[in-house]
Amino acid sequence: MDLIQRAGTHLGTGFLSTPFLLHVLSHHGYLDVAYALLKQETPPSWLYAVKHGATTIWEFWDALDEEGNVHGSLNHCAYGAVGSWLHQVVVGIELGSPGYKHIRFQPQPGGNLTAASATYASLYGQIASSWQIEQGQFILTVTVPASTTATICIPARMERQVTEAGQAPETSEGVIGLKQEPAGTYIEVGSGTYTFTSRLAAATELDTGPRKVISFTGVFRTGMQITAKL
Repeated sequence: MDLIQRAGTHLGTGFLSTPFLLHVLSHHGYLDVAYALLKQETPPSWLYAVKHGATTIWEFWDALDEEGNVHGSLNHCAYGAVGSWLHQVVVGIELGSPGYKHIRFQPQPGGNLTAASATYASLYGQIASSWQIEQGQFILTVTVPASTTATICIPARMERQVTEAGQAPETSEGVIGLKQEPAGTYIEVGSGTYTFTSRLAAATELDTGPRKVISFTGVFRTGMQITAKL
């Protein structure tokens, strides 16, 4: 944390440690810092490339400088490791058991993101997660393919008045279990598509403060596709 703060909320990691940085921060209670790094627009950062029209991952954070000079490769894989964090934490699609026979949906919105979505082409069919924040509501839609099950977590800070398709989750078709834990509401479901809606607290970092929209889509060889709006 000290190194990040001293660097003005910039990364200081290389090829080997960058894949772990945001995961470690969010796992240990620094989700806000992880999002701040994701949204940083000056190098070293991911959005510097996005703001400069990149459609690939660069070898160096500033591979295209302000004068338009190219340094190194403009098509390199390493820093694309942020896709893992976007997939598992921002959109919340996690492996629940080998081969995605069981899926965990546990999105962790933050950083004033207004929406995010992702799909994954599993052996059982397409897995999808999409959420948005509008008019004080958190709306999460997930698709669980045939012959699989899933656990869906509505984070504690967003679990007020949770409904599924307008009714109490425990009465909704396909819901096979529900429990409350400190981290949030955990809902067990079978295959199908479900839309959960909950009300946000009156004041939350998720729906206050100035916003500017940055939309980006990533497609990965693993069968994963991610779209997010900041």
